[in-house]
Amino acid sequence: MDKEYQKEISQCWFEFIRHNANIRPEENEKKPSFFIFLSSLAMQAMIALGRIENPLTGETNTNYKQAKFLIDTLDLIKTRTVNNLERDEESFLNECLTNLRALYMEVAKNDK
Repeated sequence: MDKEYQKEISQCWFEFIRHNANIRPEENEKKPSFFIFLSSLAMQAMIALGRIENPLTGETNTNYKQAKFLIDTLDLIKTRTVNNLERDEESFLNECLTNLRALYMEVAKNDK
């Protein structure tokens, strides 16, 4: 994709948000962060492992393929961000991966 086009769209995006009050974030609204991003992936994995109720269906089901995909996604993030994370971000990512991998194995073992 053309870098000039990307730059133009990026500038237009910020102008658009600034001038459209109905979609502008509130002052006390949470802003995206790396922790929230990782947490959202980990929560999705926990839903896929049946440990958290799916908020759309109100049910708990296991979907091993989806859970593995999300764990692998977190591992990809870890691999691609080597030496580019703050210490607390790296620690949180490692904890997420360790806990989700252990949970996956536990759920799969108990599902037999």
